[in-house]
Amino acid sequence: MSDLQHHTHKLTLSIEAENGALAGFYLHEVGEIVEQVEQLFPEHDGVPVARLARELLDPRLAELRDALARSRWDEARSGLGELVAACNGCHAATGHGFIRVEVTTANPFNQSFSN
Repeated sequence: MSDLQHHTHKLTLSIEAENGALAGFYLHEVGEIVEQVEQLFPEHDGVPVARLARELLDPRLAELRDALARSRWDEARSGLGELVAACNGCHAATGHGFIRVEVTTANPFNQSFSN
């Protein structure tokens, strides 16, 4: 999950910089991690983690992918917020509502996100 948070934050910074190539890369990375979660954790402590991820995250990833493909940056920003809200919804549904991810544009990385 920490990799998911890490790549989602880099996705956020890429979208803020309107860097389509970088945003596409990090969206792909986020999608791969979600796939791993779905495969590795079909269920955890009686909670259907894979099903929740498919229902909550997969549709948001597809919408975000479409917004990025069309360079619709306002839609991408909105879609990113919906993706993060879905993450928090999954946390709540699994009894981990105390884990709340937020969208922030602070850059803690020694990396440029501009074009």
